[in-house]
Amino acid sequence: MLSMRQMRWRPGFLIIFALIFIIPVMTWVALAFRFQANHHSEAQEQLIRTVDILAEHANKTLETQIILANHVSSLIAARTDEEILAERDRYYDQIKTYVDATDQLQDIWLIDANGRPLIATNIHPAPRDVSLKDREYFRVHSSGEMKQGEIYVSELLRGRADPTRTFFQISIARYGADGAFRGVTALSLEPRYFRTIHSQVLRRDIATVSLTRADGSILALSPPRPDEFISMPSGSKFLQAVGEIPERGVYFTLSVFDDVPRMVAYRKLSGMPIYLTASMNISDIDAKWKSQSISHLYFGIPAVLVLLLLLTYAYRQHQSLLRAYTLLSDAAAERLALQGRIHQAEKLEALGRLTAVIAHDFNNFIAAFGGALRFVTPHVPTDSKAHLALTHAESALASAGGLVQQLLKFGRAEKLNITDVNINDLVEQIAGVVRLSLPANIALHTSVSSKEIVLPSDKNILESALLNLCVNAKDALPSGGAIRIKVTRESHLFTGDPVAVDCCVIEVEDNGTGMSKEVLAKAIEPFFTTKGTRLGNGLGLSQVHGFVRQTGGDLALSSEVGRGTRIRIFLRMKPLLTGPELLAGDAPQTEWKAVGGAQQDSRASSPT
Repeated sequence: MLSMRQMRWRPGFLIIFALIFIIPVMTWVALAFRFQANHHSEAQEQLIRTVDILAEHANKTLETQIILANHVSSLIAARTDEEILAERDRYYDQIKTYVDATDQLQDIWLIDANGRPLIATNIHPAPRDVSLKDREYFRVHSSGEMKQGEIYVSELLRGRADPTRTFFQISIARYGADGAFRGVTALSLEPRYFRTIHSQVLRRDIATVSLTRADGSILALSPPRPDEFISMPSGSKFLQAVGEIPERGVYFTLSVFDDVPRMVAYRKLSGMPIYLTASMNISDIDAKWKSQSISHLYFGIPAVLVLLLLLTYAYRQHQSLLRAYTLLSDAAAERLALQGRIHQAEKLEALGRLTAVIAHDFNNFIAAFGGALRFVTPHVPTDSKAHLALTHAESALASAGGLVQQLLKFGRAEKLNITDVNINDLVEQIAGVVRLSLPANIALHTSVSSKEIVLPSDKNILESALLNLCVNAKDALPSGGAIRIKVTRESHLFTGDPVAVDCCVIEVEDNGTGMSKEVLAKAIEPFFTTKGTRLGNGLGLSQVHGFVRQTGGDLALSSEVGRGTRIRIFLRMKPLLTGPELLAGDAPQTEWKAVGGAQQDSRASSPT
């Protein structure tokens, strides 16, 4: 190879030499910026989806606790403090069952009008010498800042009786028949429960997840920090963002916890001054597009070097005409041979395509003739010459079909906690809770089996599923109406089973708006909803369906616009389980049935 000094540089060579560097570098820079924008856009979409899913879960969790708070308050609404204390053992046993039935609930406290505990599920008997009068949640209820029936969500608190426990309260005031303030019912929720749920998404690209009040007070933060009692400073980007766009949004900020640049998405929980937030580290997002951009250099740099070598090689060839002539002659001969091979391949390709077209058309003719022969043959006497001729024609068509084929070839779940569940008792219990949340213009009727029905199932998930169906039914009755819950025992034939099996049937029916055929066809699809992005993410009914399938059950959904919707859950009396637990997805696949009427228009809620 000649040295640079020997190569007698020329202006044209210098321009080409410079362009070999400039064009790839400019192309790489342009692609890098495009990759950065794409990665940020994809990260934002992933963050919003994560927030939507977690917010939906938090909504359902807190809505359940609000219903429970109203239910507990109604148990003692007409009782004086003396009457409650006289029967505190009975009330304690009853309320303690609610705490034991839920993972997120730490304890329940009934507090009198002076801030003294009447009943506490974590300390029995409740310490009457403890005063909770200075707690913020008690103050806002006793002072009348909260209207009767309103729920208050407190900041993160530390226990008075047990300082090692942290919690936040969902509280509601109790009033007597005379309208006098009688105290507070407070449910203590564990931040640890929410952190456990949030940790499942932290394994991916999510940096932090938090449950935060509108005033910036953090109720649950994942991953947790040594000091749980954290609040957003007054000038934080979070408070600015929710002040400008209260419902949901995305913003960029330096984290107030560790000064790390992050992208943060937030969404307000339905009907509560609480936000679900999730964040990603900007450095993690940028690391991906940088890695992708650098990966292109693995191909770009060798390509540039190859171009430089080719340019140098061409220049050297220019210095030796004779040698260049020999090399070009050889290259020309090789190119001609290659062109000949390419030309032959193109002819075969064209012939193959033409053959395929002809074979397809010919096959259509064969199909037409064959259909005509099959139509005519039964009408011709079998002992006639015409029948023999038709037989020969069918044989010829079969041979032609084989020829056509030759031409064408040439042409080219969560683990379940299974326990024995009394379905009648469960439905009555749920009905009592649901009635408290229904407006006056909606009636709830229940009809349970005359005989006790006990079957193995996950009580918590089944209870949540039925509550979900009742909430959907309520939403489908914007102008009032009736909801009916019915429990029966009957035989049901599952898809793939040879015989019908004994089942418990739980039926939830409303006479609301109903669903259209198009909506009913998609009703159980995840994330399908007609409520709009602020009211639901379409996870509710799909979760009910998933649970029923997981236990080997079946779900039948029927609806008619203007007539209402009926959902029937078939639970095997002997679920298809191999042990006390069953991983999600291990249950046999069952077929969803859409039966009856027109399949539903967006009920006032449609599926959640």
